[in-house]
Amino acid sequence: MPFDPASTVEDVLDDARADLTELDRLGALLAEYAERLGQAQRHEAWDADRRAKIVLDRLGFVRVGHDRPH
Repeated sequence: MPFDPASTVEDVLDDARADLTELDRLGALLAEYAERLGQAQRHEAWDADRRAKIVLDRLGFVRVGHDRPH
């Protein structure tokens, strides 16, 4: 039996409601994650460093590090 024999019906319902509340919270986080992932994919975020290096190389900044101050 998943519940203590001393549990009331209200205890069981409260536990179920808590699970549903947590699922709603996680669903919202998952939706936000999916939105951010879509943005990253549209902007090809995983390729940003390579593209920045190409631009800097073509502008003649081959030896300038990314950590150099402005």
